[in-house]
Order: sequence, then C-alpha cells, then structure tokens
Amino acid sequence: MRRADVRLVPTDAHGQMDPQALAEMIGADRANGRSAIAVCATAGTTGAGLVDPLNAIADVCAKQGVWLHVDAAFGGFAVLCDEGRQLLQGLERADSVAVDAHKMLFQPYEAGCIVVRDVRNLVAAFSESPDYLHDTQSINELNVNFFERGLQLTRTCRALKVWVSVHSFGLGSFRSAIAKAFELARYAEECIEASPVLEVISRPSLGILVFGVSPILATADCKDPQTQPLDPNEQISKTAIDDLNMRLLGRLNDSGLAYLSSVTIRGRRGIRMCTVNHKACRDDVRGIIDTLSLYAAESELISTSPASP
Repeated sequence: MRRADVRLVPTDAHGQMDPQALAEMIGADRANGRSAIAVCATAGTTGAGLVDPLNAIADVCAKQGVWLHVDAAFGGFAVLCDEGRQLLQGLERADSVAVDAHKMLFQPYEAGCIVVRDVRNLVAAFSESPDYLHDTQSINELNVNFFERGLQLTRTCRALKVWVSVHSFGLGSFRSAIAKAFELARYAEECIEASPVLEVISRPSLGILVFGVSPILATADCKDPQTQPLDPNEQISKTAIDDLNMRLLGRLNDSGLAYLSSVTIRGRRGIRMCTVNHKACRDDVRGIIDTLSLYAAESELISTSPASP
C-alpha cells in the first residue's frame, strides 16, 4: 500500500480521532471516485494510552459500509477488568482487532494476535493449496491449519505461553494486575500534582501518563502568586523546558532507579510513565516522582530563572 493511499484523520483537543472529520473524509473521497478500504482506530496509543471514540467511529463505518480495524495492541487486554472494559466500549463492534499479549497480559515477546469477526475473511485472504499441501486441507472447523489464516506456513506455537499462564495463574490474577496498573497511574498523577515543579501533560489512560516540568510552577516556585503575580515573560521557554525534561529523564534512567521514556504530546516533549508492571507498587511510583522533582529543583535552569530570589 502506497503512502499516498493512507489518509490521516484529524484528532480533537484530547488527541483522539474526530468521528465527524472521518465521515467527511470518507464522503469527500467517494465524491472523488476513491473508496476507503478500512478505518484504523486505536484502543490505547503507545505514547499516552489514548483511546479513540470507538462507538462513534463504529457508527460511521457501519453507515458508510467500511471495514473497522482497531489497533488494540497495547490496550486490548484491558477488557479483562471493569475499568478497562468501560474505557474500551465499542471494541466489540470492530471487524478486526489487533492485540499483543506481551503488553497488558505480561507475556514474553512474540505474542501478537489478530481477531476477526468472520474467520472466512482470513481464509479467503491467506489460504493456498499447492500440491504439497493438498493432504493438509481442513476437514472441519475443529481441524485448523493456521497457514490458512496468516502469512507464515511453518511457525512456533506462540499461544502456548499464554495458555500456560492463564491455566497457571487464572484470569483473576491478570484482572487484578491490570486494575492495579490503572490505580498506580492515578496515584502517580496525585504525586505529580503535589510536586512543586512538575505537572501532568496527558492524564492517566490505560496505565500510562505523561508529565514534565511546569514552566509556570518552576517560575512560581519562589513567588507568592497573590502578592507577586506571574509575568508571562518570566516563564521559561518551551524549548528550554523540553530540553530539561530530557535531561531529567536521562539522569533518572542512568541512576538505575527506573526506566521511563519520552513522548511528544500536543507539541510538548514529556516524560512517559507506564505502570503496567505486575511487580510495581506505590513506593516505586512515589520514589520516581520524588527523585524527578529533586532533580528538577537542582537544575540550573530553574534555580537561575527570573523568579528566583
């Protein structure tokens, strides 16, 4: 598929796909003699855990007769817990869903999967019958040849580790671990809001939140806003704050305390924390936020800002 054949749908202020814009784009394409093959929605962006409005997008696809695929590689298994199921409403209306058990199901790598509403679509797309495979043709639906449902002919049994995990620990353990990840992300948000120099850039979603040094809080650290109103000209520049966030992130990762990553959200380069780890606890979260707050307070940029005494 050529890049020119891929259309990017605008997002709203929250970074989620705009269903109205989607409908207008499909209509405009058809008016110009082009037909949409599929709409690809997202159930948990890797950067911030954002979930597109799946029900609204499904309504557009149903009305327009377009295949709906949902990339739920990161967030799909969140449906195992009540909060995740609520967040992913509409996922069940997709024609196909991609999930990855090595993410929110805590499995080793090589555990990706695609689920389709009608398996006949996979067989129609991938099945071949050269002479050397005639004897392997499926006799009934219970005799599954996976080469008829994907690109690979010979493959390892990647599903075995998922089967063993579920049978060993039970789905209840995975539900609890996912729910705990969500709770830890909310706790991280509380810690960040209590920090004198940090602020949340993207609120918790599916166990991910993005944060960084606040230009206003950093400048106001030594000011009383009631007696010394903030001057917008005194705020630290966005570029300087982005650079500072990356330096704080590098220092944290080098310390060995934790490993976080970075992501750009609405033009701001922030620090990405993912709490989807069955061993993580509140002390881990508190330690990370406290350490980053300390690093920020020690930075030359903040200590020499115009608001400092």
